[in-house]
Amino acid sequence: MIVWWVRDDARISNNPTLNKAIELAKKKGEPLVAIYGYPARWNKPTSPLQFKRIGNHQKRVKFIALQALKESLQKNHNIPLWIFDTDFISLLKRWNHASSLPSLSIVTHHGLADEECRDENHLIHWQQNQNQSQSQSQNQANLSVEFYRIWSNGLFSIDELPFRLENLPKSYTSFRKKIEPCIPDYSFKIFNSPSYHQEEWLEVPTTLKPLEIKLNFEGASVNASETAGRKRLITYLWETHHVQTYQETRNLLLGENFSTRFSIFLAVGSLSPQTIMAELQRYEKRVCKNKSTYWVWFELLWREYFRWVAYQAQGKLFLKQGLKPNSPYFEEPEATESDFKEWIEGNTGEPFIDAGMRELKQTGWLSNRMRQNVANYWVKTMKGDWRWGAQWFEHQLVDYDVHSNWGNWAYQAGVGNDSRADRRFNPKRQAEMYDADFKYQNHWLSPL
Repeated sequence: MIVWWVRDDARISNNPTLNKAIELAKKKGEPLVAIYGYPARWNKPTSPLQFKRIGNHQKRVKFIALQALKESLQKNHNIPLWIFDTDFISLLKRWNHASSLPSLSIVTHHGLADEECRDENHLIHWQQNQNQSQSQSQNQANLSVEFYRIWSNGLFSIDELPFRLENLPKSYTSFRKKIEPCIPDYSFKIFNSPSYHQEEWLEVPTTLKPLEIKLNFEGASVNASETAGRKRLITYLWETHHVQTYQETRNLLLGENFSTRFSIFLAVGSLSPQTIMAELQRYEKRVCKNKSTYWVWFELLWREYFRWVAYQAQGKLFLKQGLKPNSPYFEEPEATESDFKEWIEGNTGEPFIDAGMRELKQTGWLSNRMRQNVANYWVKTMKGDWRWGAQWFEHQLVDYDVHSNWGNWAYQAGVGNDSRADRRFNPKRQAEMYDADFKYQNHWLSPL
């Protein structure tokens, strides 16, 4: 049996992992099933205030994307998606114990962050044990396991980088200058879903109990499906041409179109960064190429940079002193749990900051400008533990991405990749620059 282990790649178009699974199904003549396991660790309390790692905003967005993927796989390929409320490896062990599977070929995208890599290593260890048991036993019923990891959620695979991972530049600017000449021309590529239709529909084994997706809880109403992501991309570029003014609007705080909003779809994997790049390159060739279209490239490369920073750092990224144990800019945290709660609730007494924190709590979204401001205020002014702030963002954000989130927070705390790590924002000056008419503050707070 071929198993596509789905992990934040909820799409069928331009998905090398799904393509590999289909290739194996055709080659071996075996059935293909997609499986998503909701990790138990996401339900565990974290930080001093004991909130779950994944809050309702993000959970709802993930479920919407998964439900759309499930329907799309069934309609286009007759491939079932089984969703379980347990981690993938525990599920495999239970399934094998109950059903005595003869063989499994497991395909997933190559993870980069610490927990993803540990999950893969756990699976590799289990795979080796299963294969060793089979080779030592005369019982042909023992399980044989193959495991394939595919580079599919970034712009580059590790072999396509113009440097070895240990030589990853220490600053984004150096990374950008080295990587920009290596960006392929995607504009001629058409990313269709693979041609494949499975003859037999596979039902979930009776020994396993799937998770029934229900959206009967409060949370963000963002549609993060592949169809919605593709529509957003086309609308932002070709229909409204907002991409032509992105550099001028990206620091605005209210509205739908000052930002691309691509990050939501990238977070759940319903939109590939290569698909965005291809559409952007086509737009630049046919309509307009200016500073604003380049700035979308610029932001995609920031995302790419943080992915490789996380891969190189692994668990170090989550330590109090981050990537720079001896950083002169690191300040020992002084803020209390009570201070943290005030920051979370938007009750710090600083109106600009409080408006941002209330928007985040109510919607699961913040503009890039406000993310920088509230993070800087927590770390530099309130002298809070940057990891607590990163955990709150992880809990709340509809577009949470482990690499960008923790990389950006480490950046703000002076323990990440930042050559100007001692910078401190003045929130009143920031409000004057970006909310001089108080529209943003008045929207989220009582009138000033």
